[in-house]
Amino acid sequence: MTSVPVSVSTRFERLRPDESSKESDDRTTAQVLAIAPEDMVDVLCDPVTVRYDNISRWKNGIFSPIVFATGVTYLERTGSGATITSDVQIGYVRDTTASAVAKDICENMIANDRAAKCVKETVVREKNWVRCGAENKRNSSEEKKSSGLFQRFWSRLNSRSNNNDVYYFPCAFDNHNFLIEWFCSARSNNRLFYLGDREIILRKWQDYRALNPSCTAEVNAPLFTYEPYALLITKANPDLVQFVQRRVYQIFSDTSKARAMFAATFPEYQMSSSLAYLYLLNGVDEERALNSPDCDNPIDNCIEGVIMDGPPNR
Repeated sequence: MTSVPVSVSTRFERLRPDESSKESDDRTTAQVLAIAPEDMVDVLCDPVTVRYDNISRWKNGIFSPIVFATGVTYLERTGSGATITSDVQIGYVRDTTASAVAKDICENMIANDRAAKCVKETVVREKNWVRCGAENKRNSSEEKKSSGLFQRFWSRLNSRSNNNDVYYFPCAFDNHNFLIEWFCSARSNNRLFYLGDREIILRKWQDYRALNPSCTAEVNAPLFTYEPYALLITKANPDLVQFVQRRVYQIFSDTSKARAMFAATFPEYQMSSSLAYLYLLNGVDEERALNSPDCDNPIDNCIEGVIMDGPPNR
């Protein structure tokens, strides 16, 4: 078994289809995209969110057991000089679950607070940070219905001592690298929030602080969503599907090693409750009965990499 790079835009199409998929279509997506048979892959090692609402995601594959679980939460920057009456900037990676959460947050803020106004999303390209918060405040929304889902977040922001208008600026970034730089480096009198999958944003913040300790933030926030991740395996090879499933359970059953790997990556943090339950649920074998593989296996390295680093943090 060999490892080859795939792109985010064509990864699902490059998963090898089985015979039934070939027979059901006049032309497969791979043929439309001119993907050669030798460029097809059998396993997507970068875990993907388990979703069935988009058939192109799973048409050629079968999800492994869940290998990672997280959820959207946030960090709030401290030490920036912002006050409880300051405007709010919410940064996140565009076209992710966090972007949908940011929209829901804005609508909930407006529904709960007559003084709150939410400006339309600003797309921030590369390091053009000044755009976040520069949108015209007249272009804001009002009179939304509250879902109640983000009540704790609203309560955190609503501790103001007066009724001054407060504007919320949703800011979509291309990737987490630009986003963490903005969160830690932007000079702003506004309150700054970094929204994203818990383990990803903690890892990004932790890595940035290793070189720039001045970037301080409050961490202990609730999870707004549940995001399960799994490997995707071609349906064309049932034996491979069974092998990956078995290895996932065996690796998680080595509880001491799995937890040690997580602790090495996130030494300052405890697992979220969803991730802790996942470790318990996937540990189906008796730890003392496990047999270590004789040599490094790409599948083992793939699964262990997810346990250590979480989902891809592009």
